Amino acid sequence: MSDVSRLHILAICSRPLISADGQPITMLDVAEERRRIVDGLKRAGDVARVRFLPEATTGKVKDALRDSWDVVHFTGHGTEDGRLLLEDGYGVAHLLPKQETAQLFKGQKTPLVVLSACHSETVARELHSAGVPAVVAVDARVPIADLAAIIFAEHFYTALAKGWDVRRALDDACQTVALDAEVGDAKPPRDEQGKDEEPWSKRFLLVGEAEGFAAARADAHEAATATTAAAPRVAGNLRIWNENFVGRAKEIVDVVKAFERDKRRRVCLHGSGGLGKTELARAVARWYMERAGAGAVLWASASHVEGEYRLRDLASLLVVAARVFGLSITAQSMFDEQKQVVRDFLDESRALVLLDNWETVEPGHRRELWDFVRGLPETVRVLVTSRDVLPAQDARNIDLDPLAPKDAAALFVKIAHNAGYFDRNPRLGAEEMAILNAICERLGGYPLAIEVVAGQTLSRTLSDIWDDLQHVPRNVLQGRDEITGEPRGIWTSLDLSYNVLPAAERAMFGRMCVFLAPASGDDIAAITETGNPRPVLDNLVKRSLVRMREGAYSLLPIVRDYAEGKLADEGQDPRELHKRAVTHYAQKQTLEAALTASDHLFELAARFELRDAAESFVKYVSGFYHDLVTRGYWTEARSKAEQLIAVAGALGDKQTEAQAIGELGSRYYQIGEHERAAELYRKAKSLLEESKDKRGVASSLHQLGMLAQAQGDYDEAARLYRESLVIKKELGDKSGIASTLHELGRLAQAQGDYGEAARLYQQSMEINKELGNKHGVAFLSGQLGQFYLAQGEMKEALSCSLKALALCEELRSPNRQQALKDIASVREAAGAEQFAAWLSELSAEAERITALLEQYETDDEQRAKEFVEQFVGAAQVVVAARTQGSAEQQAELARQLAEVEAGARERNATEAADFFAVLRGLLAGEDVAEKIAALAGPFKGIAEQARAACE
Repeated sequence: MSDVSRLHILAICSRPLISADGQPITMLDVAEERRRIVDGLKRAGDVARVRFLPEATTGKVKDALRDSWDVVHFTGHGTEDGRLLLEDGYGVAHLLPKQETAQLFKGQKTPLVVLSACHSETVARELHSAGVPAVVAVDARVPIADLAAIIFAEHFYTALAKGWDVRRALDDACQTVALDAEVGDAKPPRDEQGKDEEPWSKRFLLVGEAEGFAAARADAHEAATATTAAAPRVAGNLRIWNENFVGRAKEIVDVVKAFERDKRRRVCLHGSGGLGKTELARAVARWYMERAGAGAVLWASASHVEGEYRLRDLASLLVVAARVFGLSITAQSMFDEQKQVVRDFLDESRALVLLDNWETVEPGHRRELWDFVRGLPETVRVLVTSRDVLPAQDARNIDLDPLAPKDAAALFVKIAHNAGYFDRNPRLGAEEMAILNAICERLGGYPLAIEVVAGQTLSRTLSDIWDDLQHVPRNVLQGRDEITGEPRGIWTSLDLSYNVLPAAERAMFGRMCVFLAPASGDDIAAITETGNPRPVLDNLVKRSLVRMREGAYSLLPIVRDYAEGKLADEGQDPRELHKRAVTHYAQKQTLEAALTASDHLFELAARFELRDAAESFVKYVSGFYHDLVTRGYWTEARSKAEQLIAVAGALGDKQTEAQAIGELGSRYYQIGEHERAAELYRKAKSLLEESKDKRGVASSLHQLGMLAQAQGDYDEAARLYRESLVIKKELGDKSGIASTLHELGRLAQAQGDYGEAARLYQQSMEINKELGNKHGVAFLSGQLGQFYLAQGEMKEALSCSLKALALCEELRSPNRQQALKDIASVREAAGAEQFAAWLSELSAEAERITALLEQYETDDEQRAKEFVEQFVGAAQVVVAARTQGSAEQQAELARQLAEVEAGARERNATEAADFFAVLRGLLAGEDVAEKIAALAGPFKGIAEQARAACE
């Protein structure tokens, strides 16, 4: 179907948060209405294009109305005196009188306007008088139910898209509302006296006539936007919406104004625990996402329960960004390069960065992390949550107050609803509402305290809860604890709720404090030795004592502190539970589970000072530490090295401490932080000298030599290598001698002394032969072959490469392919005739090796052909997802493409990585023309075909 024959709809969604005088405005479920309109149009077939205007300021509405539309749909609030509520760009309502609304449509030839707003009949008549042929609106009486308006919109547009006329579509939608179980005519609204009012289905009306509407659809739409969008796509890792979140409209506006009006790039939400800082930060992020104000959202938290998004230091933030956005960062990327890649992405995406629980970041890491944040481009907004204020010159600090009474009551009702209270008490009378408000007032408006107390409604009445609260003196419920600084009401509310728990729930709640990360029901069953803990856990979730997210259970930090005390009161030893956790997670034999098991061992060693746990921790981490490094878990490797240093220091094990410090130095060396690496290497060397560990000292000198060489200080590198060599010779450490000779050879080669380099390589080779280290000999033979090839000594290069091939075949080493490649390089450089003569002279298997080379080249061609086929297949999958796939399918494919791209960059397959980056952009609907033009070879042709198919 051509675009000009489709129904073109502009949907204006106005969602101001507060009125001009700062009063919160009831939030409409705009997202649900949007979803239902889209679903309804899809059911009608490919007959409509909808553009959802993400922000309803007068300027943006006017800009959108300059295009031609068959229908303009407005979702929002209307007032009794005939005004519509638009926005001012900061979340504050902008009241538009009916005459000004008509001015927006002046010169506009839209045949149909739909006003999904209370009291909109008055505006509809003004629009009709101003020339709009037909307007669907809501009558000017009492406000209409949000759900009724949503159901009406869904079915009205479904019918319209099927070709029905406006009057018939309106009647059909009204009939659907009338039959609905929740807002249908069987359940009419009631007035203040409890009398039935006219049903919602009778409240929708048509002003004007719409006979010409079908003809209007067939007109050309030269100005209409064909590539209209639904909900804006925003990359990021923002958690799913917390349905219990209420209020905070004014605070959201304060943050937005600080960012947008006052041009502050960094804002800090600060206040005590339990005030809801985290959820408010997420609500701000959602505000930007809904209005297309940010192209990416990055969220990282210093809370212990955040797993892969844990914020420990700058390195961890960069890792989170790389994982979330599929950035080209690997374990080999220099630290400055990592920072630049993340900085550039955040800049291009106009990103919003959320740093949660800032006060929990260790002071030693906080400065470096904050320096990076301060250096981010002006396009990046940073929102911090913390119990402490940030320096005024660095950020705008917004002090978070408790909930307003109305919002506190709304939160209580939400929790009580989740707990099933309203299943038993469908309607609250005046007396119960008074009790509910009194409870919230007594709790001081603290969200966490309200959630916990409201959770008691799972098994208690409001009167029971109020009776308990009245027995608690106000000075115990209000104010802050002199020692902890936490609100007393939160701790007291936890006490009140804990004391009424059944025995099984009480026991489980206390045991939950030992879990250092979100845990599944099966994990909890094994560690607490409970047959089926889920019913008990789910009750604790309903009571707001335990959090459940993505199938895993955990406690908020402040609740965990409380639960630890109750576990002790119950006489249970937490050390026993930690030991079970170590055994349980270690048995899973995955790297992720090993990390969790080691966290429990560290807890036993550091917090409970158990020597046997400390010793076990050292052995256990040493067993999987190498896997962390080789598999790209570099942030976790750094964290474990730091823990090893702490544990070994407590044990007085200087040797292990020095080794761990050296490993930490290697992690910094790996990412180009040479000064920090040198500091750690020197510290390790000093500890090893104290413990008279000469072998360790020699190793530290060798590492310092590598560091000096990497920095271009060849004289210092040579001095350190030779110091290391002296000690190794004194110890008779032949393996270590061979390693240092090899590094001295690399140093000589870098300085252009090729004769000395060859001599040192040969010395290292001879020692490896003497030791029977065939792997080492094979490696050095291959390296010598490449060395001689670079010097133009072809025959020597061939001789060394042949030795490498023979050993690789004997050892069944994967480096066999590299050896064949090196031999093929010699043949290409020397010419086929000369190569054949040398091969016959140097090897008794010339015929077999020639056949291997032919097979290698054939295989290489076959592999290239297969690779091209794979790339074509990937492009076809993207085209199918882009044109036919659901949002969920597209999101999953985008994640997979990001992983493949990152893997290609790790292997230095830049051309393939760039190709997958183009596919990701194509899937997201980006203009990738320039990126495609930069591609090489077959990648470019495949990508161009994919783009054409998407168009």
